Amino acid sequence: MRRSPNGETAFRLKTTATPIHLNKPPQAPPTVRQRTTKMEMSTKMVPSSMTKRRRRIRSLKSETIREEISEKVKSFSDHLSLKPLVENLENILKDLPRVTDTHLPKQVPINISVLRSNIARVQIEILQQHQTANASSGSDRRWKKTVATSEADDLPRLYKEAIFEISYHFQEIEEKYNQLNRRQKLCLLCFAVFPENAEIKKRLLRFWWVAENLVRTERGEDEMQIVSETLQKFVEKGFIQPILKKNKLQPRSYKMTPIVRSCLIKFAKDAGFFDYDEDGKPTMDFTSCKKACMVKPEGALAQWFSDYLEGQDNKQDTEEKLSADMIKLQMLFNFPDRETLNEARSKFNELQTLFNVSKQFPELPKEWLLKMENIKVLFLGRWESEAGVKRHIEVEDIDFLRGLEKMKKLRLLSLQGISGIPRLPGALCELSGLKILDLRACHNLEKLPDKIGLLKMLTYLDLSECYLLHYIPKQLNKLSELEVLKGFVIGNGKNACTLEDLSVLKKLRKLSVNVSNPDFDIDNEKAALSKFESLQKLRIAWGSGAFSENNSPGKKETKGDDKKLNGGDSGEANSKTIKHGLGATANAVAFTRILKSKVKAKGLQKLVKLDLQCYPKTEPPTWLVPQELKQLKNLSIRGGNLGHLKQQDQNDLSEWNVEVLRLKFLVNFKMNWKDMKQDFPKLNYLENVRCPRITFCPCDASGVWQKPSESN
Repeated sequence: MRRSPNGETAFRLKTTATPIHLNKPPQAPPTVRQRTTKMEMSTKMVPSSMTKRRRRIRSLKSETIREEISEKVKSFSDHLSLKPLVENLENILKDLPRVTDTHLPKQVPINISVLRSNIARVQIEILQQHQTANASSGSDRRWKKTVATSEADDLPRLYKEAIFEISYHFQEIEEKYNQLNRRQKLCLLCFAVFPENAEIKKRLLRFWWVAENLVRTERGEDEMQIVSETLQKFVEKGFIQPILKKNKLQPRSYKMTPIVRSCLIKFAKDAGFFDYDEDGKPTMDFTSCKKACMVKPEGALAQWFSDYLEGQDNKQDTEEKLSADMIKLQMLFNFPDRETLNEARSKFNELQTLFNVSKQFPELPKEWLLKMENIKVLFLGRWESEAGVKRHIEVEDIDFLRGLEKMKKLRLLSLQGISGIPRLPGALCELSGLKILDLRACHNLEKLPDKIGLLKMLTYLDLSECYLLHYIPKQLNKLSELEVLKGFVIGNGKNACTLEDLSVLKKLRKLSVNVSNPDFDIDNEKAALSKFESLQKLRIAWGSGAFSENNSPGKKETKGDDKKLNGGDSGEANSKTIKHGLGATANAVAFTRILKSKVKAKGLQKLVKLDLQCYPKTEPPTWLVPQELKQLKNLSIRGGNLGHLKQQDQNDLSEWNVEVLRLKFLVNFKMNWKDMKQDFPKLNYLENVRCPRITFCPCDASGVWQKPSESN
């Protein structure tokens, strides 16, 4: 190598930069596995600060999770209502040996029912707590409150607070309340009997107000009109709210806000209208007033009564033992002390109103019913709206109803929805002052008393949804004051009451009929219907028994010829078909229908509302024409085989005055929008549900069309 002044220096720099090449042979770079192994060894030998932090975080997380799980398990076990179940079982076991001694046939079943209900509640709690296991602390607090609070304590009890009476809301409601007259105040106070946010039907309010003589018809006014005006005034003042249902033009139910109800409870107590406990629930204590409610106890039996049953009552040696009837009354009403029970026994004859708010077994001893000589309202049945949860009510036998015979002042008797009543005793016919008899949904009812005609003052009789009732005695036509009859049955029994028999009821303005007789022909009843002088609303429903082979759609007999005679599917009466000739049978049928149509149905001239359900024929009744029903405003046809609404006489160009038309589930019914507007020029509301052959109607998705207002 050539030496130069800079050569040594360059060599020396090169040797220092790459000493490895001078001392060792070149080596291959380390593999991935070798590098990983080195990293693990270095980590084990000298843990970094990052690793320590990670370990600390994992440790804190584990401790937090363990504490959270422990707290949730503890909360779950604390709030799971197992202790009441144990107490229920102990009470049932204690009561078993006492059943034969004290004659309490219903005590053990009631306790078992309570136990079953509590078990269901515990199951719900388990599911709910499991679903909220990962909720936040705020939601956990809400859950604990919900579990610890009963159904009736969801909202604060404002009337218990003294400051509530000086609040703006209370003073405003009190001012509006004082503007009402005495009758309106009493009507409004009836709302305070029902639970918060309950839906109260208009029909129930009418019953109660009429029975309490709070609705008096003067100068030819209608009861329903007075009730509607009163409710409307309450709505305008903000006391109640109307509940508008789908496809219903007018409200049928109302509800009251908790704040207004809290005010009314104070007003009711001050007026002596009803007595309430500290939770705002109406009580059975009628010592301070003449009205009482049957309310299901939320808690256990009164302490004094529980001690009495266990033999721990200190007064048992000095006071006489309770009779079986007294024990039964205490089980029903759960009086707070024995003195109240004794005082109630002495004032039972002063009771004027007894209302079942939440009892499942409202069966009163017959001896106590016999003492209620001054009672006006006896509402033992179900009041809840159909839209809500229906409460099951039942009685063991009907012997207690024999105690009704002394109630000469009774105006309202409701057994609605009570099971276990196959028939009504003859004592019912002794109620000479009875105006309203509500037997709706008594599913076991099979027979009415033969002497029901003795109820001369009866104006309202509801037999709807009594599906086992197939016979109506002829004595029913003796009810000369009857204005409303629902659930009248046309069966095939001998000597049963018929429409012809009912036609003598001159004041009857509302009638609903259930047809179960296959031989019933509505055209043959035109003469009977023509005799109803005051009938305004008529509903006829054909049951499954009314669809015999003769009137079934597939029967090819006179009806087949009748169908051909009237133009096939369209149902048009065609004179050309008669000229071409279809035989003597077809001509005879056509001639018969024309003769029937000539009979003037004078009794239908005042008909305002008509409802036909499951009509079995394709041809409409001969009297279902505009010239016969000139006052008809509301027409509803639901189900059945009806094919059209065309008139028999093609030369008659009469138009319907119907304003509300409801057509539902009519597979064979044929009409288009143009013809409908021509035949029903005053139509304001149309409901078309599942009628595939009604075409070109401008209905919305719900099948509803409403005439636009003039302002639009």
